Formats: sequence, structure tokens, C-alpha cells
Amino acid sequence: MQATRHSLGVIIIHWLTALLLLGALAAGLALEEMPSGGLRDAVRVAHFTLGVAVIALTMLRVLARLLERHRLHGAHSGPSMPRGPWLQRMASAMQALMFALMLIVPISGLLDRWARGRPVELIAGWVWPAPFDVPGGELWGEVHETTVWWLVGLVCVHVIAVGWHTWVLHDATLARILPGR
Repeated sequence: MQATRHSLGVIIIHWLTALLLLGALAAGLALEEMPSGGLRDAVRVAHFTLGVAVIALTMLRVLARLLERHRLHGAHSGPSMPRGPWLQRMASAMQALMFALMLIVPISGLLDRWARGRPVELIAGWVWPAPFDVPGGELWGEVHETTVWWLVGLVCVHVIAVGWHTWVLHDATLARILPGR
């Protein structure tokens, strides 16, 4: 079975999201160790901005996935996996969970900030106040910190699966999401 390549737009969204997630994680980890001050404030603004960008790109990616499925008229749009439908279902479930976590992690971060009565400060001086009274207090911070590690674990499984497809199964899974021919 020949694997179907993703569109250039999906490829760009995929890799840009990966970079933004790495940046947000690095900024979040750095914040835990930084003393108060101007640098910490700048890293926090970067962290929030990257999180909001991840939400936007994830929503675009989900929309693009739906459009790709429609474009393929129900054709198999996942990796070339002749090894059985259960692997295809598992891959689809993993991708859906990854998309869900890429929304839950930054949204819970926003809710944490708002539940503590603070606005979200974004790059270029934009200030995003709470759109409504957010209950839950520090609960949202716990959700944010827990789900970020779930997402990190799932991304690790994702990378291992791509490696398995590339070096063990020798299929075109990786080639589907790489730019170029």
C-alpha cells in the first residue's frame, strides 16, 4: 500500500507546532528556576505566546486533517500499514489523544492564570484578561503540569513509532511528513 503524502500546509503546521511545543516546554521549565525580574517576565510572556500559538496551530491541523480526509474520499490517510486495521485504529487514537493534549495543556495554562485573577500577557504588549470568572484556583495549574508530561510522553512514543516504521518496517511513514520529494 502506497502512503499518501501530506500537503505542504500540513507539513509546515506539523513541524512548526513541534518547534513551538519545544519552545513552550523549555520556557516553562526555565520559569521554574528563574528569579523574579525582567528576564523571568519576558520568558513568561514567551511561554504564554507560544502556548496560544500551539492552540491556533492545533486547531488548524485538526481542520486540515478533516479536509485531507475529505480530499481523499475516505481513502486511508494514515501511514502505510498493511499489518492490520487494529494498528490503524491505534495510530488514529494516538493522534487524536495528541491533538487533545496539545489543546488541553495550553488551555489549562490559560485557565490557571485566569483562575488566579491574573491576565495572560502576550508578545507585543497584548494583555488577555479572563473572558469570564474562572473557578478552580490552583487546580488548573495541577492539570497543566500533569498534562504537559502526558504530552511529552506521548510525543516520545510518537517519535519511537516513527523510528520503528522507518528502520524496522521500512515504510514511508516519515516521508509523508517531511518537506521535499
